[in-house]
Amino acid sequence: MIDMDQTPQQMKRNFMLAGVLLLGASLVTLGVALRPVAPKPKATDTQRTAAVEVDDNQFQPAELTVKQGTKVTWRVNGGDDDAYALKLNDGVDLPGFGSGEFKGSGTYTFQFDRVGTYRYHNDLIPTGNGLIHVVE
Repeated sequence: MIDMDQTPQQMKRNFMLAGVLLLGASLVTLGVALRPVAPKPKATDTQRTAAVEVDDNQFQPAELTVKQGTKVTWRVNGGDDDAYALKLNDGVDLPGFGSGEFKGSGTYTFQFDRVGTYRYHNDLIPTGNGLIHVVE
């Protein structure tokens, strides 16, 4: 509200104060807009995980796409007599991959550090296949 009884000097002071406040608000807004943005974390900075369920020698999901550095855990829900040994298909090279043989229920975890496409299966009952796509 404008007070018409103000002297020219008071009006000048009020306009200057309003200008200073407007300038301050603009600088604060600009400062927020120009604030540096934190860099996106690299694959090695955060732990990524994914899971594959194994029931009746079927992999769910049968095909999975993960980022480089992701740890994939296979959760096997087998009966006491069911045997499993996760292995890459012939011709696929990925050192360290392979669960070894185990019976019944259990888990196997592998960290995918190399970009590529990896087809795998249960080496003891090679009817079902799974596929992992590793991207950057």
